[in-house]
Amino acid sequence: MLIALTIAIAFSSTLLGSCFGFGTALLAMPLLTTLWGIHIATPLQALSGITAAMLVTGTSWRELRLQSAWRLLVGAVGGIPIGIIVLRSLPEPWILRGLGSLLIGYSLYRLIQFPLPSLQHPHWSYFFGFLSGLLGGAYNTNGPPVVLYGTMQNWSPPTFRATLQGYFFVAGIVTVLGHGMAGLWTRSILSLYLWCLPGIIGGVGLGYYLNQQFSPQRFEQFLLVLLVGLGTMLIITAGR
Repeated sequence: MLIALTIAIAFSSTLLGSCFGFGTALLAMPLLTTLWGIHIATPLQALSGITAAMLVTGTSWRELRLQSAWRLLVGAVGGIPIGIIVLRSLPEPWILRGLGSLLIGYSLYRLIQFPLPSLQHPHWSYFFGFLSGLLGGAYNTNGPPVVLYGTMQNWSPPTFRATLQGYFFVAGIVTVLGHGMAGLWTRSILSLYLWCLPGIIGGVGLGYYLNQQFSPQRFEQFLLVLLVGLGTMLIITAGR
C-alpha cells in the first residue's frame, strides 16, 4: 500500500512539475515525509526530481535560457551545502513555515496586481540561485526563489518550464551527490526510486502536453493560485 501511494505521489507531483515548470518537490515532499519520514523522503525526491528534470529538459532544450540558468547554478552551488547542514541541524517545522509563508505572501502580492520590479541586472540570478540551493539542500524545495526570479523576468510558459527544469536537473545532481556524501542514501531508497520510475515518466509526458495548452495570462494565474495552495499545505504540515 505504501509503495502504491509513493508511485501515485511520484506521478502527480511530476505531472505538476512538467506542466508548470516547478512544484514537483513542493507537492511530493510533504506527502512523502508523512509516509516515510524526512530522511527517506529527501533523498528519494532528489533522485526522482533529477530524473523528471532530465526528461523535461530533453524535450524543451531549445527554450532554455542558458545565460540565466548558469548564473543560477553558480549561486546554487554555494547554497546547497549550507542547506544540507540546515537539514541535519534545524527543526523541520521551521523550514516548512518559512517556505510556506514566502509562497503565500508572494502569490497574494501578485494576485492583488501590485507591480513587481523587473530584474534586468544579471547579478540578481546569483542571489536567487543561492536561495534556491539553500532550500534545495535542506528540503528539496529549490523552486520558489527561481520561480520568483523567472516571473520578474517575464519568461513565456515554454521558456519558464525549460529554464527551470534545466536548472533543476544540474542543481539536483549536486544535491544528490551531497546527500550521498552526507550518508543519506540507502538500499531501500534506491528500491523505492525504481518503483517510482514509471510514474515519473508518465507524469512528464502528460505534463508536457498540458503545458502547451496554456496562454501566458492563464498560465500565470494558475501558477499563483497553485503557489498559495502549496504554501498553505507546507504550513499545515509544519503544525502536525
